[in-house]
Amino acid sequence: MDEKLRDKVALILVIIIFFQNNILKAQSFKNLDFEQKCNFSKTSRCHWDLSWASKVKILTAETTKKGSLLIEGEDETSIGFVEQSEIPDTSSGLRMITFTGKIKTKNVVGKGAGLSLSLLDKEGNIIFSQYMGNNILSATNGTNNWTEYKLQAICAPQVDNIKIGAILSGKGQAWFDDFEYNIQSVKDRQPNELSKKYISHVCRIIEKHSLMRDSIDLDTLKTIALSIAGQAKEYADCHIAVEYLISSLGDRHSFFMKPEKAEHWLSAGSESQYLQNIKYAKYELIDSFGYVTVPGFHSNDRELKIAFADSIQNALKQLQGGQLKGWIIDLRENDGGNMEPMLAGLGPLFDSEILGHLVDVDGKKEAWGYKNGAPFSGNELGESASSPIKLENPDLPKAVLIGPNTGSSGEIIVISFIDNKNTKSFGNPTWGISTGNGEFDLPDGAKLFLTSTVMADRKGQTYGKKIDPDFFVEESSGGDDAVLSAAIKWLKKQTD
Repeated sequence: MDEKLRDKVALILVIIIFFQNNILKAQSFKNLDFEQKCNFSKTSRCHWDLSWASKVKILTAETTKKGSLLIEGEDETSIGFVEQSEIPDTSSGLRMITFTGKIKTKNVVGKGAGLSLSLLDKEGNIIFSQYMGNNILSATNGTNNWTEYKLQAICAPQVDNIKIGAILSGKGQAWFDDFEYNIQSVKDRQPNELSKKYISHVCRIIEKHSLMRDSIDLDTLKTIALSIAGQAKEYADCHIAVEYLISSLGDRHSFFMKPEKAEHWLSAGSESQYLQNIKYAKYELIDSFGYVTVPGFHSNDRELKIAFADSIQNALKQLQGGQLKGWIIDLRENDGGNMEPMLAGLGPLFDSEILGHLVDVDGKKEAWGYKNGAPFSGNELGESASSPIKLENPDLPKAVLIGPNTGSSGEIIVISFIDNKNTKSFGNPTWGISTGNGEFDLPDGAKLFLTSTVMADRKGQTYGKKIDPDFFVEESSGGDDAVLSAAIKWLKKQTD
């Protein structure tokens, strides 16, 4: 082969290899306007994967433009989740991701419709995840015309995969269109006075109260956060920097609540969209045992707290008496939130006023419990049920069902039952965030829920990680509930 020709071939091969490596390293999102149709795809749109579907239809919908994605949910338990992935180029250090999209809804009831943004490492572990409709960020419900929404995240060097998506959780119709994805460097951005004020306020809270304060380099994190906030024009421009700080702590429990969501947390008022997302206790009689499910509760609204406590105590009231032989309290879907109404409702089942302690970074203990019909934490009494009850036979045996979805305040309730008279737990280890979040106000009405305490039981045993059940029970692959069956078997032995 001619030497010049050989050199040209070699150059072409180098170019091909270069482009192949870069395609693998930095794949771009495609079909963000949902106009490319693919009949072989379950979403009907090219490059978009169906990650989760239950009682939904994923449809092609023509709009005033060429097309959009339509998700239809059959009932409030329906979930439709469509997403795609990107392999990012992290060679240039920290960068800010901005993901926007337009959503239109019709008669949506449930958690609602929204966008999703997730960052994962090489092992597939989630580094950062934000989606509209979780306990921190509101989704859109009801009937609404096209509205643009935005999610942001910081892409660190350890990020190996980025996912963006559209989700409908509930009943109704949601259209998605005009997605945009931008990423820009935050290197050498200079903070202004507004950024310095906001970020410094957050860092002072972390320095004083975070359980992780001695295991992080807060000065470095603060410098990075200030670069992220940059020339903020308003406090909202600093929120992404605060989220970076919180995710960098590594405690898996702290979170940031923006002003709008914080307002809902404090007072739901008459806003039906928020009220729809509150779940209440359910109950039934199974083999002469009172079975009560206690879900998570994510609000600090006074009326909602009382209503939630009432739902639990009404269950206890309706089930007690007659041939009742014991209690089953199912916490397997209790993902936490506000412990106060949970304690207020379950109070009659406990045999002690002090049920546990929160231990802060300086070793100071603050007890939580239930006395005189009301929950308490430290020296503060919480809201009681409307008409607190007393059980006719408080000494009946009690089985507590727990699992990997039992987290945060759900784990506080698990600990409250430890060393309770004639009480045992069944199932699998809990979520593993048996720590307490302190609530701190920020200048614009936002709230920082910072992991600042470790949970301890009545005897002072500290946790901080997963809580093991008294009896491990393997989940059955069939339709039978093995955990519930094991609890009933134990209860029958106590009552024979």
